[in-house]
Amino acid sequence: MQKIHLSAMGFTLGAILVGGLAYTNLQLSGLIDFKAQIPDLMFLMGAVYLISVYVLNKHYCAGDE
Repeated sequence: MQKIHLSAMGFTLGAILVGGLAYTNLQLSGLIDFKAQIPDLMFLMGAVYLISVYVLNKHYCAGDE
């Protein structure tokens, strides 16, 4: 479980960092004009984390059945 959660946290950090930088560049260039708020980022982080825990749990526990 520790490996699953640490991997999920690392994946979430990477996804949010890449997504946040891409969003900032798109916003600064004027391609999008939607202002993201902190709750939007928190929701995205939670969703990425939950999905990655689910996928990693399926991956590591597939041989147990």
